Amino acid sequence: MVIKDGDWELVEWDGSTGRTVWRYCDGRATHYRTDYPVQSILDENAHHLNESQNERFGEGKRVASIPLNLFYEQLHEAQLQGDDGYISRWLNDPDHRGFRTFRGHI
Repeated sequence: MVIKDGDWELVEWDGSTGRTVWRYCDGRATHYRTDYPVQSILDENAHHLNESQNERFGEGKRVASIPLNLFYEQLHEAQLQGDDGYISRWLNDPDHRGFRTFRGHI
């Protein structure tokens, strides 16, 4: 059974994580796409964000929950270098605010 998403064909599905790998052949090259479901993470983050309304920022406070693949692609190097400014800007970017779990300024 072949499962398609437009021109993309499903190659692999991980039932425990929901991760899917898709393949597309354009006649010259084969391209792969990996999708990670994040809606449950975003929903849980929104709940924690709303619960943090009157909490004070402090040592050990969880300020975000980010899928590991995204963390390693976009934030790991900044963390290794101690670049808190970059991480703060990344978390405050409108495209990434769904990963925040704390209302205070990060």
